[in-house]
Amino acid sequence: MSTLQERIAELMAETKATHADLMRVTKLTSPAITFIINGPTKSLKTSTAAKLERAYGFSAAWLSDGVLPKKVRDFEPPINEGHWRRVAQTLAKELGDTPVNAEKFVAAVDVLSELIDGDSSDEKLQTVSRRHLRLVA
Repeated sequence: MSTLQERIAELMAETKATHADLMRVTKLTSPAITFIINGPTKSLKTSTAAKLERAYGFSAAWLSDGVLPKKVRDFEPPINEGHWRRVAQTLAKELGDTPVNAEKFVAAVDVLSELIDGDSSDEKLQTVSRRHLRLVA
C-alpha cells in the first residue's frame, strides 16, 4: 500500500498541480500542505480529500486510504472562471493592448464564459454573438 505522500505526489505529477494549487483547492495553509506533501501527515480529513476529488478527479477514498479505484469515473474538471479572467488580462497586457482594448478583451472572455455555463440555445448564441461582435469591434 502506498503512503499519503506517494499518493499526493502521484496526483501532483499527473495533474501538474503545484503546492499553491493544493492550497487554493483545499483552503489549507502552506505549512499544512507541506506536511501533507512531505510528511509527517499520515491521513487527510474527509473534507480535504473531498475537495481534492472535486478539483482533480482522484477518489477521496484513494487519496485518504489508498482504496481503489484511484480515479472517479466520468470526471470533468470544474471551470475556474477567475483563472480564465486572469489569463485573459495577462494575455491582453502581453499583447501590448491599451487598457480600453484589454477591458474589451476581458469582457469578451466574460461573454464566452456564458456559453461555457451550458446554455447554448439558438437565442442565447445569437445574443452572445452580437455582444461579442460589439466588444471586439
